[in-house]
Amino acid sequence: MRKFGIILLGIGIIQMIGQIISSIQGKRFDNEFFITSCGILTLGIIFYVSGNYLKNKAKKKAKTYKEIGWGKVIMWLFIIMLGIATLGRVIMSVSENSFNEQVKKANQSCPISTAGGTGQITSIAIKDSMVIYNIDYDANVINLDRLEENSDNYKRIIILSSYLLNGQNNNGDRFMKIILDNHYGIAFKVQSNNGKEFTISANISELKALLHEAEKYPTEAMKEVLEWQIKDSQYTLPIKLDDDMTLVAILCDSTSLIYRVVIEEPLTISDFKDTNTSMNRGAILRELYCEPSSKANLDMCAIGNFNLVYRYVDEMNVDSCDIIFWHSEISDIVKIPKSLNFR
Repeated sequence: MRKFGIILLGIGIIQMIGQIISSIQGKRFDNEFFITSCGILTLGIIFYVSGNYLKNKAKKKAKTYKEIGWGKVIMWLFIIMLGIATLGRVIMSVSENSFNEQVKKANQSCPISTAGGTGQITSIAIKDSMVIYNIDYDANVINLDRLEENSDNYKRIIILSSYLLNGQNNNGDRFMKIILDNHYGIAFKVQSNNGKEFTISANISELKALLHEAEKYPTEAMKEVLEWQIKDSQYTLPIKLDDDMTLVAILCDSTSLIYRVVIEEPLTISDFKDTNTSMNRGAILRELYCEPSSKANLDMCAIGNFNLVYRYVDEMNVDSCDIIFWHSEISDIVKIPKSLNFR
């Protein structure tokens, strides 16, 4: 048994020294390797101490203590090393699936674009019984005073949209459920580049009620999010999209989300009518889905059961052209979280 102990101690010490050197050199700390090294060292000590005890016991009884042969040592060493490695992987797997590790992984995905590309989640962390999101907005686009004045509505909207729009790097719905399942509340520390900041929070009961609402009635919840965003966007309109195009209004009727764009010369409505006839609709939708602000629009349309309409109007408001992306086309591109009770 002492042979086992000496060999295991030697292997464990070498692995531990290697881990220390790697850490000093600034390399990533390998938790699995560290757990394995500790296991080997522990077993080495147990075998060596047990071997010494049995040897001393044999001496007291005037008996000969016989060490195990090298062949068996190597065989059992292989079995033990394999077992330790397997145990290390199991422990790491459990650790990586812990709530703290899930939050760390979500934080590593930051910054995450939000609010159609006008803001970003810069960090996610745990403090006390809350998961804290730090969100930065562009003050030129988002008025934080207005959000703070309507903080209760904003809280509803940001939680609903985070869940419905799959905000956490395409895992928003899952991550929100993990927060709730681990009995944490959620808080949003909101700030802008002009120094303005405020914090809103939802305890476990509030979060549970909102997620239940979003899961059971996703279309209705998405319409609420959409109505809020349309109302909020009115403060920033009109927006110059190009030298000859200006976004003047965002509207929502019972079937469609409508962007009203006024065009100027040299563009003509005929140009858009020709484009509407010849364009590859699927390719354009896929391209739009790769751009943050357009992706947010398509997500909202898919869940809210809306068509997406770009309504181009000439300066004199005489002629117009609607380029319509139907809900069925959008649903082919946008992945809706399976957890939602989408109808």
